[in-house]
Amino acid sequence: YPELIDDVISFGFGRRMAYTGYFKRLDLIGLDFITTQAKGRGAEPWKPIAERFYRGEYGMKTGKGFYDWPGDSPKQVHRRLNTELIRLMKQDMEAGEI
Repeated sequence: YPELIDDVISFGFGRRMAYTGYFKRLDLIGLDFITTQAKGRGAEPWKPIAERFYRGEYGMKTGKGFYDWPGDSPKQVHRRLNTELIRLMKQDMEAGEI
């Protein structure tokens, strides 16, 4: 099963993380959501997330987080991301990778 598990990671969320990177992904998820989840588990969010959260910088939805998101709607950003991920998946399928 190790190969199957590696493929799931490589061609699934690993691909998405590699395309967006860690901090951009946090902005896409929403720093408010991440903070709420951490507090719900009785934990404090990581300090750089908490600082932005308390300034009202939740990421893409507010136009600022770790990145600035001027004029980008969540739909536009997710559409671009999904289009690129589909392109990469098709490329892998044509190469016989998956």
